[in-house]
Amino acid sequence: MQTFDTYVNNAPQDPEIETLQMAILTSGKTKGTGVLFTRYRDPGKGAVISMWLPALRKIRRINEPSHEDVWFGTNLTYGELVLRGPDDEVHELLGEGRVEGCLAAMELQPWEKTRYTLQLPGPQCAHIGKPVYLLKSTTKFNNWWYDYHVSEIDKRTFALYKTVYYKDGEMIKTVYIDWQSLDQPDPRITYPRYIYAVTHLDGKDSMVYVPRSTISLNVDLGDEFWSEQTLQNYGR
Repeated sequence: MQTFDTYVNNAPQDPEIETLQMAILTSGKTKGTGVLFTRYRDPGKGAVISMWLPALRKIRRINEPSHEDVWFGTNLTYGELVLRGPDDEVHELLGEGRVEGCLAAMELQPWEKTRYTLQLPGPQCAHIGKPVYLLKSTTKFNNWWYDYHVSEIDKRTFALYKTVYYKDGEMIKTVYIDWQSLDQPDPRITYPRYIYAVTHLDGKDSMVYVPRSTISLNVDLGDEFWSEQTLQNYGR
């Protein structure tokens, strides 16, 4: 179990930068490790990761990671979370339907529960019956870890509730996302209350939980915040 703070800047002042994302671990053996992810508007310019390693007291700069690299030891990949774009796949609308079951969540044994995990949500059933698009997306990458995935996408908010990945005709992973409203005029402005991913071949699962009370919108943070210096000094 790890806790972390995240920040997202979707309107940076630098016209060459599309988005800035920052994540800093706030618990565990790797507490203080920070990552700054910079994505550029130029499609030919790869993203850059700056990582602060407190044990070494060094910044490590990494060019855009591979899409299949895992994120912080989970079974979620950088491709799924930040890198994969619409042009990386071929899309086919299979039809329309409705959410038929609860969105799964991680199940913990009593001895696994700690002060951090006691508040983890259970399966989310509130989305049952919502109309969705059924979209098949086939990867353009050769010899990839999946051949295609089928997603259930809310027809009103375009929130992606469930994605099932297939390889050689077999279901290999399912990702559930419990998108919740942020009470903004635009219904598409939502947040992932939790992301739960389970790999069917070995049963490995991971869960990211975002309490609503921790979210602040449109916070005025100056350009100097989005820097390697912030990674080094965060929490001091």
